Amino acid sequence: MIEPSPEPLATVVLRPRAAQRLRNFYLAVYRDEIADLFGSPAHGDLVLLQSPEGENLGIGFYSGISRIAVRLVSRDPREKVDEAFFRRRLERAWRWRQRWVRGTNAFRVVHAEADGLPGLIVDWYNGHAVVQCRIAGMERRRELWLRALEATLAPQSVYERSDLPVRQEEGLEPFAGPLLGEPPEVILIEENGLLYGVDVRLGSKTGFFLDQRDARRLVRQEVVPGEEVLDLFSFTGGFALNAAAAGASAVAVEWNERACQLAQENARRNGLEARVQVRCLDAFAALAEYRQQGKVFDWVIADPPALAKEASEARHWQRFLVKVAAEGLRVLRPEGKLFLFSCAYHLGPETLLGGLRIAAGDLGRRLFVLAETRQALDHPWLLQIPETLYLKGVLVVAEEGFPA
Repeated sequence: MIEPSPEPLATVVLRPRAAQRLRNFYLAVYRDEIADLFGSPAHGDLVLLQSPEGENLGIGFYSGISRIAVRLVSRDPREKVDEAFFRRRLERAWRWRQRWVRGTNAFRVVHAEADGLPGLIVDWYNGHAVVQCRIAGMERRRELWLRALEATLAPQSVYERSDLPVRQEEGLEPFAGPLLGEPPEVILIEENGLLYGVDVRLGSKTGFFLDQRDARRLVRQEVVPGEEVLDLFSFTGGFALNAAAAGASAVAVEWNERACQLAQENARRNGLEARVQVRCLDAFAALAEYRQQGKVFDWVIADPPALAKEASEARHWQRFLVKVAAEGLRVLRPEGKLFLFSCAYHLGPETLLGGLRIAAGDLGRRLFVLAETRQALDHPWLLQIPETLYLKGVLVVAEEGFPA
C-alpha cells in the first residue's frame, strides 16, 4: 500500500536494494539507485524517500549534481528540519561526547552523517567552534544550524573551514572565515596533560588531528625512555611530543613552515624542547638524508596525507604506502617499531596492511603486529556505514629476517 506523502515534497522512489540498505541504517542514496522521481526538486531541497512498494523511508537532502543523490536526514518523514531540529541533534551529539571523550578540551562535536547531520562537521577547541559545511542541503540551512549552534554550545567564536575540494562536487565555492566573533591566532588546548597551540586557519582539517588522540596516547604508553623516535608528516608535533613526554628523543619532520613553528612552540610550552627536534622539510628528503648518514631509529611514525580521493585510486595509494613503509623500514633498527596510517574512507584496512606486507617482503623484514588503531570515538564509526571507518593505523615490530 502506498503511504501518503507527509507534505508536498518531491518523492524519490528507490530500487529494492537501496531501500533495504536504508532500512539497515545506511544513509546515502546514489544516483543509479533511484528508480523514479516525482516532482522537480531543486539542489539542496528536502525530498521524501520511498520504497518500490510505497513505504515512506524518511526524508533527505537532494543533490542534483553529485554522485550521492540523497543523504538521509531523518527516518521520520514528518520531522521538520528547522532550528529546533538542529538544536536536538547538537544537544544529543554534545551529550555523547561528554560521555565518551576524556582528558581533553578539544574534540569533534558533530561528525556529519554519524550524528544525523549530513555534510556538517563541528570541532571544538577549548570554547571555540570550527565548522565545515560540505553539501548544498546544509549550505541552504546555514542560518538554522548556526543559530542552533550558538544557542546550544555558546561558543566564544565560530570559524568556518569549508575550503574543501569536496564542495566542488556539490557545486559550492570554497569558503574560510569567521561566522561569529574572531578566534585568536592560536587557541591553547590540552590533551592528556600536554598543551598544544592550534591555528584553526591552518592545515587540511580544522587545525589539529583530533582523530589521532588514541594513537598519540598509545605512543606515549609504548615508548621506552631513551628511545629515538622519527615522526614523519608531523604537522604540529603531536606524536613527537607524546614520545618525548615518555622520555624519548624525537624528531618531528614537517614541510609546512607554520606547522613547524607551532610544533616548536608546543615543545617549548611543554618543557620538551631539549628532547624534540623540529625539521622543516619533505619527509622523503629527510628519509633519504638519514639513510645516507646510516642513521636509524627505534620508532618511525608516518601519518601521510590522504592522496586517494576515489576508490579507483586504491592501487596508487597502496603504492604510495609501500614507498612510505619501505623508506621507514630502511631507517628502523632491528626490533624497531613502525606505526603507519592510512586516512582514506573508501579504502579498507586491507590496503594499509597490504602495503606493509609488500614493503616488508621486499626488504626481508618480518612484521609482528602489536596494535591496530582507528579514529577516536568522537569521530564515530558506524558498522552499517563502512565509509565512516576512514582512519586506520597499524603498529608493528620489524624483525630482521627469521631463522628457518
